[in-house]
Amino acid sequence: MEQLCSHYEKCCFFSKYGSRSSRMWKNLISLYCRGGLMPLCWRYQRYAEGGFCPDEEVMPNGEKIPEPFESLP
Repeated sequence: MEQLCSHYEKCCFFSKYGSRSSRMWKNLISLYCRGGLMPLCWRYQRYAEGGFCPDEEVMPNGEKIPEPFESLP
């Protein structure tokens, strides 16, 4: 059963990319924001440590979003 990250309401990454329709975005959101990789999410860990909003351009793995991904729906 999927569980949505407890930080999704304040996560600027989820706000910006959570509703995108491409397979890449759906898989990324499914794995990190709703799935088993949630505890490994760089963003999740930052929220748990201090509650601040990391840059929305940083993916859950801690790397900057590649420019070609930005154009995906």
